[in-house]
Amino acid sequence: MKTKDLETILKGDDLDEALKYIGKTSFSAYLCYLIKASGFDNGDILKNANIERSYYYQILKGVRMPSKDKVIALSLALKLDIDKTDRLLKLSNNGSLYPKIKRDAVIMFAIAHGFDLYKTNELLIEHDLRPM
Repeated sequence: MKTKDLETILKGDDLDEALKYIGKTSFSAYLCYLIKASGFDNGDILKNANIERSYYYQILKGVRMPSKDKVIALSLALKLDIDKTDRLLKLSNNGSLYPKIKRDAVIMFAIAHGFDLYKTNELLIEHDLRPM
């Protein structure tokens, strides 16, 4: 179902009808799908996202929910675009990137230009912003 159609149903009186159309995709399931589609192995992702091994596997199993910065680090390691990064952020209850927030704008620029975590952190520091 298209988002617009779902919004129309939600404006009506039947919440149960709307909830039937909302997928049950979890953060960990979507992340596992993206990892498989990326062609990267777990070792590369761990290294490029700078995430501790046991924490990473807890995230994949759905035991732990990562912070916004960890989700972005995973996104950078997987070379995801802004849309997929935002979906991961939303599924992890971390909102989404907002271009009018300076730090988010720098991160969005980095994602759009294919930067890795280290280059993104350098860019954040260069602009007097907290690195990930």
